[in-house]
Amino acid sequence: MSQPADDTDSSGIPPSIRAEAADWLLRRDGGLAESDEQALADWLESDSRRARAFAEISSTWHALDTLQSLKGDAAFVDPDVLLRSGDSVAARKNPSRRLSWAIPALAAAAALAVGIYVFQPVEKPQPEVVAQALSSPLGGMRTVELPDGSIVRLNTDTLVEAAYTDAVRRVQIVRGEAHFKVAPNRERPFIVEAQRVAVRAVGTAFNVWMENDRIEVYVSEGKVSVTAPESSSPEQTTELHVTQGERVIIPLGHAVATTPKPVVTQLPPDEAERVLAWQDRRIEFVATPLAEAIDQFNRYTSHKLSIAPDSPELRDIRFGGTFRPDAQQAFVRLLEAHFDIRAEVRDGETILHHAR
Repeated sequence: MSQPADDTDSSGIPPSIRAEAADWLLRRDGGLAESDEQALADWLESDSRRARAFAEISSTWHALDTLQSLKGDAAFVDPDVLLRSGDSVAARKNPSRRLSWAIPALAAAAALAVGIYVFQPVEKPQPEVVAQALSSPLGGMRTVELPDGSIVRLNTDTLVEAAYTDAVRRVQIVRGEAHFKVAPNRERPFIVEAQRVAVRAVGTAFNVWMENDRIEVYVSEGKVSVTAPESSSPEQTTELHVTQGERVIIPLGHAVATTPKPVVTQLPPDEAERVLAWQDRRIEFVATPLAEAIDQFNRYTSHKLSIAPDSPELRDIRFGGTFRPDAQQAFVRLLEAHFDIRAEVRDGETILHHAR
């Protein structure tokens, strides 16, 4: 006997897909491993209904946060409205204690919250959400036209999630580096988010690179505003204005509290060219420490380079040159020929030693 099909709502999304989307959203907010991030991207790309459900529930979660700052009886929501009977306020404040029931309840709670948030005397239709997940493979690049005509170029091993409504165009960088050329629309801002950093643009072009401990924003056309955590108080944010030819680097994690406030700097033309060299499949070095050069090559391949623990002095050797991202072995041969370095290949890794 065949199983009955899921009942669908007016948008054509079955409850089972909404429940899966809620599950993924909770897991992502708790932090995903790299393999799980790719699994999420595959899940979103396999069915357009999944991407729409994920975007709708994510938007609802933002609405719940917004409700807390609104005033007036019409916008008031009892903070315990989402608690089950018998749950304590402490359980609400501790997400880890409610994960067991939040997944099946989130879609229903989301509908309730949005209904309260947008309450009007005359009912209005909900805005349509267009969502998609985009990724590039390790060592590869990808160029995609977004629904509004904006162009995004993904560098190696990059994952982004786009969610468009009639009011806002929003892109989340999960990992990696991307360049955006934004189609102008002053009534519909374009916002790129990377952890707690948000880049807001209307019609411009800019590059965002999310590293382990920092986010780098470079503007190649026009101007953007960047909202970032305060260096002295990470719970607070500050707004920075970045115009064509300028770059700002924002520290993340523990580095925020010990790093000076981000400063917007004007880049010389040659340095600006190096920032965007990846789009032409180039890596450029100018008086670059070996440790930093290794990090750049390691972004593009699963075969990693490293410096041997007995040769820490190699980290500060500086050199210049232009390489293809896939020219790791040619780079190693150059080091062996001209920098008194010996390479040892072991367990899928090339280890660099000082040739004494």
